[in-house]
Formats: sequence, C-alpha cells, structure tokens
Amino acid sequence: MNVAADKHYIAGAIAIGIGATLIMDLWNLFLKHAFRIPSLNNCLLGRWLRHMPGGTLRHANITAASQKPFECTVGWIAHYTIGVAFALVLVVLTSGDPSIGRAAHDLRMVHASSRDRNMVGNRRGSSRSRSVRGIGNASPFTR
Repeated sequence: MNVAADKHYIAGAIAIGIGATLIMDLWNLFLKHAFRIPSLNNCLLGRWLRHMPGGTLRHANITAASQKPFECTVGWIAHYTIGVAFALVLVVLTSGDPSIGRAAHDLRMVHASSRDRNMVGNRRGSSRSRSVRGIGNASPFTR
C-alpha cells in the first residue's frame, strides 16, 4: 500500500470514528431528554483511567472512588479515541487491500505458531495434550 492510500485510510477512519461517536452521543442526548433514559457518564471513564497510574484497575463502585483532576476531559477524549480506534479496525477489515489481508494472515500465522509451541505433551491431540492455559483441543475420547 502506498503512503497516500495509508493517509487516506487513516483520515477516513478518524472522520468515521468521530462522526459515529458524535451520532451516538446525539442519540443518547435525545433518549435522555425525550424518555429520561440516563446516558453514559464519560467523567466516570476518565476517573477510572486517572486512577490507573496509581495501580488501581478495578473499583467496587467507581462513583465512590475519589475524584481526580481533569477526569471529565480525560473521559471525553478517551470516549472519542475509542470511537476512532473502532473505526480504524472497521476500515482495515473492509478496505479490500490485499496487503492488509496479507498482514492479517501473517498475524494469524504468528498466533498459530506460538500456540503450537505452547502445547505440552508427546503428541498434539492426545488426551494428555493441553495448552499452557489448560485450554487444549484434546478430547476425553482420544487415546
């Protein structure tokens, strides 16, 4: 793929991500005002992200966690960044570009070879053959 096409795909993905996230936000705003359905609170997303550098990844109740500076700004930026990331995945998967298809195939092959190296036991598929995580393709009916 050439550089101009890369920039075109990236710019398109950014526009799609921002636009789709904006439409979702407008829809949530409509639901909130028309039907009193509560919307997402991106400030809580920001609070969760702002607690991460301190080592807290999980909260029993994020609303009870201490407030952090700029949590609303961080939350809104993260919200739109996630929308752009989803759009990038969409654009990559639907681009039809053969080089992207080859890259995805190469990633699958790397994953498959690493999975094969993680197999334990004498034979693949034997009843004692299990992956490191305990999720193997072994069946209790094989010998």
